[in-house]
Amino acid sequence: IWQTEFQTGVFASVAVVGFLLPFVATAIPIWRAVRVAPVDAIKPTHLSVSQVTGRRRTHRRLSTFVLMPFRNLRRAPWRTSFTVLAIAFVLTALVAFFGIMDSLGAALDLAEEEDAGNAPDRIVVSLNSFYPTDSPQVQVIANAETVATAEPTLRLGASARSAIDEFDVIVELIDLETGLWRPTITDGSMDTVPGLIVAEKAAGDLDVEVGDMVLLRHPARTGPASVGFVETELPVLATHPHPTRVYAYMDIAHAGLMGMDGITNLVQIDPVRSASEGDVQRELFDVDAVASVQSVTASTRAVKDQMGQVTAFIQMMAFVVLLMALLIAYLTASISLDARAREQATMFAYGVRVRTVMGMAM
Repeated sequence: IWQTEFQTGVFASVAVVGFLLPFVATAIPIWRAVRVAPVDAIKPTHLSVSQVTGRRRTHRRLSTFVLMPFRNLRRAPWRTSFTVLAIAFVLTALVAFFGIMDSLGAALDLAEEEDAGNAPDRIVVSLNSFYPTDSPQVQVIANAETVATAEPTLRLGASARSAIDEFDVIVELIDLETGLWRPTITDGSMDTVPGLIVAEKAAGDLDVEVGDMVLLRHPARTGPASVGFVETELPVLATHPHPTRVYAYMDIAHAGLMGMDGITNLVQIDPVRSASEGDVQRELFDVDAVASVQSVTASTRAVKDQMGQVTAFIQMMAFVVLLMALLIAYLTASISLDARAREQATMFAYGVRVRTVMGMAM
């Protein structure tokens, strides 16, 4: 819950701008109107507006009723031009809103698909500390009734640096050969030599390609009960398509680079066919070493649920923007028809059909 005070300064500045904007918007047309001589003001529209200079062409093959709207536009293009610009700006905002929705939805869908991969039922068990893979705390998870397969892995916080950029990453050390899950490879190969598999976004931000070197600053054991940060230069082995750039992967066979051979703080499990996620959670929550038990796609689903509120707000804004475009078009059409009421009445008096006048107006 966010509790914020009323922002008086921001509200006052926006209120002043909102109050002055209509006056500024009407200043130029009023300034032009008061400079018109009275004798010119009472002239018909086609005589009072400025004439377009240039070469005149006669379109003998076109009807007068077809040419009249374009001639009127040529004589006084300002109103239509401003209307077109206003609607263009409004529709640009509308497209931007829908683009935001599409981009967010596509990114979340891609993240969920990549997290699920070839093991969509996978459940991640986070431990409350680091334990040896053969410790009782890990073995009790592997021997649980709802667990079919348990794979100890390692998740560490680190930072990746190149000559261009540096940012934090989450390095997961998993079994890239026979593990429950492996990331999708978009470029390079899933080699078992020491190296990193990084997101395409991360590779782009670091300006590196497959085979280039990056400097990984990561934790490493410096003693039986001490840990420090060291820097290791590693090649980029491959890239994966996850939209979040922080995820990086290594083969767990190289956990020795961190001094953590045989150490785990994360267990990926494949539940038995008859067990649901809730069944696994109920059984493993009684284990003291377990910090959390959740589906591999739980975080993405949570973000989707939260984005539902934002999406509803964006949809409302898109509806308001579309309504603004309709109002602009409606007001411009009303003003145009009111200004040409005399012309239309004259055409009706000479027997011009209603549909012809309607076509010219449209």
